[in-house]
Amino acid sequence: PDKDFPVGDALAQDTIEPYERFFKSAVQEFGYEDILLINVSKGQVTYSVKKGKDFGANLKVGKYKSSALAEVWRKTIAAKKPTFVDMKPYAADENKPMMFLGAPVYDDGELNSILVFKISGASINKIMQERIGYGKTQEDYLVGSDHLMRSDSVLSPKKHSILSSFANPKANSINTVPVINAFKNKNETGIYKDYNGEDVLCSYSTL
Repeated sequence: PDKDFPVGDALAQDTIEPYERFFKSAVQEFGYEDILLINVSKGQVTYSVKKGKDFGANLKVGKYKSSALAEVWRKTIAAKKPTFVDMKPYAADENKPMMFLGAPVYDDGELNSILVFKISGASINKIMQERIGYGKTQEDYLVGSDHLMRSDSVLSPKKHSILSSFANPKANSINTVPVINAFKNKNETGIYKDYNGEDVLCSYSTL
């Protein structure tokens, strides 16, 4: 079977070093949790800015072969175009919910690697929790098709955060009329019961 990528090997480290500054600056500038490169043929994670538990892992046969990272690797190879894997618990990051974007990398016309952007809730919250011009009871939040949070609620951060909703989906899912209607491709504004059962003025739409 294929082995893990030898991340401690001197040759591997020399190969990676010239690209470190570029990828690290991209992570800092755009707020990604990590940027990774995965070899197409062997499924090895040959690069990671974060250098976490998944760095060097073999996604074909290793312990992360059923992870979302392996899923986006396989999905991008099959599609040969950018793909997306929605947020789900990721074992290499202590089961914190992560989402992944994959893009094919070609060398002389041949599919060589998959470039993956790992996105955490923290970077999403920076956008969704912008409060300029908002009153005390106003907030925006994202809900996935599984009715779990994709951003943290400002007004109910303990029960309706990304972590709490994934940790206890049955108790902390969002099953309000606006969410149900939004996934029926409706786009409306009106008075509805919120996740606390209170009447609120709500606008909703799909993304």
